[in-house]
Amino acid sequence: MKKEYHVYGCVLFVLNQKGEIVKVSGNTSLYGYSKEELQGRLFSDLRVQKIDNGELHRRKDGSTVTVSVHTIKIAERKVVMLCHEEKDYLLSVVNTIEVGAMLVDKENKVVHANEVANELFTKNEIIGKTLSELLPSSVNFRQKYAFTLPVNGVYRLQNKEEVLVYSLIFDEYAMVFLEPVGSNETLNRLNFMAYHDELTSLPTRTILRDRIYQNFSLARRNGEKVAILFLDLDDFKRINDNFSHRHGNLVLQTVAQRMLSTLRESDTISRVGGDEFVIVIRARETKNIIRVVRKIREAISQPIELGKEKISISSSIGISLYPDDGTKAEELIHKADMAMYKAKAKGKGCYAFYDDSLTIAAKEGTRIEHDIQLALQRKEFELYYQPIVSLVSKKVIGAEALIRWNHPKRGLVLPNEFIPYIERGPLIMEVGEWTIEQACQELKTLRDKNIQINISVNTSATHFQQMGFAQLVKQALKRNELSPEDLIIELTERTLMEDSPATKSTISELNFLGVKLSLDDFGTGYSNLKYLATMPVSILKIDMSFIRYILTNPKDAEIVRAMIGLGKSLGILTVAEGVESEKQFERLKEYEVDAVQGYYFSPPLKSSEFVEFISETNNPL
Repeated sequence: MKKEYHVYGCVLFVLNQKGEIVKVSGNTSLYGYSKEELQGRLFSDLRVQKIDNGELHRRKDGSTVTVSVHTIKIAERKVVMLCHEEKDYLLSVVNTIEVGAMLVDKENKVVHANEVANELFTKNEIIGKTLSELLPSSVNFRQKYAFTLPVNGVYRLQNKEEVLVYSLIFDEYAMVFLEPVGSNETLNRLNFMAYHDELTSLPTRTILRDRIYQNFSLARRNGEKVAILFLDLDDFKRINDNFSHRHGNLVLQTVAQRMLSTLRESDTISRVGGDEFVIVIRARETKNIIRVVRKIREAISQPIELGKEKISISSSIGISLYPDDGTKAEELIHKADMAMYKAKAKGKGCYAFYDDSLTIAAKEGTRIEHDIQLALQRKEFELYYQPIVSLVSKKVIGAEALIRWNHPKRGLVLPNEFIPYIERGPLIMEVGEWTIEQACQELKTLRDKNIQINISVNTSATHFQQMGFAQLVKQALKRNELSPEDLIIELTERTLMEDSPATKSTISELNFLGVKLSLDDFGTGYSNLKYLATMPVSILKIDMSFIRYILTNPKDAEIVRAMIGLGKSLGILTVAEGVESEKQFERLKEYEVDAVQGYYFSPPLKSSEFVEFISETNNPL
């Protein structure tokens, strides 16, 4: 009886240079996501950890699955084949792929072939034959570089047209793919992927680089400038989150076409990232460049229809100039990218030209990153604790852990002086891990002294959204013999309201563990009361910017009163931050806030000072 092979757990991902998933095919039910939900995500977000027999990946419902991952590189794309761990998964792919395919064992003998492969050779049975018998010359499919396509080039089969042959190497088998060159389908796909963005059909970096240097030559000849524009869509992630990745792709395609319509044929536009574009234009004067920039912004900002709704989107644009800012393509792209972040700092829909101060700032950032790495090794960081005091009992019920850097030359450095330089990179996770572990160690010390309070730890969005964050917290608590309710993870409103799959997954895991969440700086971001009502938030911290003017600005006073009322109606503890005077304290007492934090009671204290403060406050003589 012929065995039937079912496609179960086989997924093919195409990734861009940033590791974002740009195309998905296969059975995505392995993850519980639709193809649209997977597109645009970082592939690394799916990975929990590597294990001996493959990788552990996270599904949509928070569960994990063991998978076997195989990666190849086609031009500037990375293609990842991911399979559930079952013996027939390779056969499943061979049977379902549209081109000729064979499965070959370690002796290069064919153990399985699909119908297309049989037709490409002869009507005779090819199972059991070696590749050297089937192809004109002996081919070794087990070379280490075999993940580069095409591996073996073009072969003319007996009485058949020429065939393109390439392979993927696995532990026990090789999958060999064959396709008639006459159809050119594979070759055309490879060429397209090498030189054009699959979604927008815009040129890739390869063509972009050539066009930039062509413009340099023309500019020198004609006495012109070349402007490199680095464009990023503002808050594009919200479109994917609020609608879908399919709608996000539609927006990208629409934006690309609108930009093309505003440019001349001699100009070049390339998509270099998820929602990032590089534009190359020549002009005699800077004012002409600004005119083009404004036209591009205006075209992009026109409403876009997404189903029954219309949305508007803005863009931030950074500009570098040849020869003023440099003479190399990558250098100018990088400088335009730096200028784009300068534009974003101004607000949405702005543009900015590169200047040398950006490079100076970047070098300062690099220096600080290096110093932070050394600081972690030399144990220069220290946690200070600012007490959180119950409004009714005036006793300490908790504390916020605040990191300080004992710099050997600069003295005590506050976090706002160094965290911004690392909050988007891997260092923020190292600092975050140190903070959680240190807070747990000092919590253990408090427990040993019979001091029963909670400690809140600030967590960056980058760290919180990493797979394995909840497990990190769990292990730190376990090492220090603490209960989950002893530690509170403090997030900014913006992090919690992002509502990304990674954020949801981590929140779900922490809630399952019993670790409480505190929402910091409430009222300063994009408040979404629906999420506040549905997510397991235990503490609501009212930002000090409202408390500061609670006595002088009636609107701020009413906002604070409303926040406290909201917290009470949802059963959430409310904490007022930045309380500095007795009058503020009395007003908050009138509003029935649950707890306060600020210099009125105490500044942030060293660990030893904090223990002494608790003893004096909670156990007065």
